[in-house]
Amino acid sequence: MISVAQFYISDSSSLNKVILVGNVGKDPEFRPFGENQESPDRNIGNNNNNYNNNNNNNNNNNNNNPSVRGTWSFSLATTRNYKKPSGEWADDTAWHRVKDYTVSDKWMYAQGALSKGAQVLVEGRLHYKKDEESGRTYTSIIAGVCMPYVLPMRII
Repeated sequence: MISVAQFYISDSSSLNKVILVGNVGKDPEFRPFGENQESPDRNIGNNNNNYNNNNNNNNNNNNNNPSVRGTWSFSLATTRNYKKPSGEWADDTAWHRVKDYTVSDKWMYAQGALSKGAQVLVEGRLHYKKDEESGRTYTSIIAGVCMPYVLPMRII
């Protein structure tokens, strides 16, 4: 039987994959790509960004405006329960920064399905960015798949 790791690594020499299930920390925020800024993912976005032209039309009807390419970002909390040596249970919560390079009207963000407190499944890759001034390294998860997480119903 072939393992999941063998399946993914068979055609390449490494694997950068993250799967998280947790709760959204605050409502996702959208930032459009700038005029001269290209999408960090080669499969999404292009240099022909019409965001500024669409915003100057003074037309607030979203149905007439095309989707704007950019980044949805939000924080995600994952909690691990463990037993201390004293015998009592404790929680350890880790916070993750998630970025989803997509369009402004993606249904789960635009309709509020991923709002604060919602449980979400994120599958993506780790991305590291070093701040030259402070020397600090920031870690983000670049989402490839991001969706509301609904537990299956239990029939008793």
